[in-house]
Amino acid sequence: PLAARPGSRPLEGLTIALTDRPERQPLDPDVGDALDAARSACAELGATLVEHRAPDELPGPELSAVLLAEMWVLHRDYADRADRYRPAIRELVDASGTATDAVEYIRAQQRRAAFTAEWEDWFARHGVDLVLEPTCPVVAHVRGEGYDPGHAGGEGDPLIAFTSTWDLTGSPVATLPAGAGRRSGLPVSVSLIAPRGAEGPLVQAAIDLQEHALPPPAAPLR
Repeated sequence: PLAARPGSRPLEGLTIALTDRPERQPLDPDVGDALDAARSACAELGATLVEHRAPDELPGPELSAVLLAEMWVLHRDYADRADRYRPAIRELVDASGTATDAVEYIRAQQRRAAFTAEWEDWFARHGVDLVLEPTCPVVAHVRGEGYDPGHAGGEGDPLIAFTSTWDLTGSPVATLPAGAGRRSGLPVSVSLIAPRGAEGPLVQAAIDLQEHALPPPAAPLR
């Protein structure tokens, strides 16, 4: 099993990029603080930090075309047990049942493939090993909120604002706890993202960062 590398600079030799993606939407101040702390930690551990503009996001309708069509392929087998879903999830599954336009789906998949290739080229062109960004632009909702009717999620949902990109590209992601926000007292996290096929170096870097600088909470956060 992998373990943290010894020494004070285990991330030396890695190029870690920050992009403008966190600037493209409202970012909770506690989340911003966590990103700053993680950035400083990566630099202190020897990584080279760079900044580059990220590719444009895949348009929301194309994300939805892929998400909803593939969601229905799975959940249609459980249609007779729809009453067991949380209300918000059931609304999303119900919406996926009508997202069956084959032409729209195929075109969205073609754009998805081009979007993935654009990110792969971005990593290679800039010599970037990893991207560092918030896992989510907001802190956790109040317990229960988000499960009620009217909170179906999907396109435009801040909870997937960053992660949906990597779901589409298939890029490996390691998510790390980054403490609790000083304003909210709620847990925040950051993510490291690597090009496809670089799972090993990604996991090693994540272990190094966690063990040397971003340990998980010693006790449950309240």
